[in-house]
Amino acid sequence: MLDWLRDFGASIGLAVTGVVLWALPTNTPIVGRPPFWVGAACIIVAAITLILATLHHSGRELQSPVRKRHVEPSSETASELSRVVQPESTAPASVTASDNVREFADATVSELLKLARTEGLTSAQALALLRPHIDKWLPIEGPIDDVSDYGFMTQIVMRIGNDQPLGPRVIAEFASARGRERAVALHKGALVHVQGQIYSIEGYANIVRLKNSEFVD
Repeated sequence: MLDWLRDFGASIGLAVTGVVLWALPTNTPIVGRPPFWVGAACIIVAAITLILATLHHSGRELQSPVRKRHVEPSSETASELSRVVQPESTAPASVTASDNVREFADATVSELLKLARTEGLTSAQALALLRPHIDKWLPIEGPIDDVSDYGFMTQIVMRIGNDQPLGPRVIAEFASARGRERAVALHKGALVHVQGQIYSIEGYANIVRLKNSEFVD
């Protein structure tokens, strides 16, 4: 833009010079009036300079990436973008959202709690030790100790192994309407068989918590 303004100013200056030379009276002191063609030449050069500067500036405007409205991606670019937006699934086509995709824990409740209470470990080290078991499915069977309903989710508490007040417990959370309806109807002491995903192992509280729980008939 600055180059164009500079060329534009020069062109105007030449044009004004030509007009002034034409307007000089023939008896102008010292130089007198110059020939007619001098003024005409100034005006012609000014016009050519202005036209070339405008064309050059217009060409640069069209090539500027800031001025581009929209560029259609090539077929290769569009293909790459589609692969980024819709990544290929890594799961086999035959796998369905059933038990085939569930990974079950290979440790019991007592073993998980014992692992959580490993001596000499910080909380961070204990969490790292337990992380491989998180989100795995754990089937469990035992008597109902308590049932709590929170409106959006129902919890059942099961005592495992013994009847000690601070003995191992499993707290299973039910979010589905069917699971909650069945859970709230349970009586204390009723024997149930459930399974859910491990999401918390609290060694010193002696509690293993399960989410997405369901009854196993």
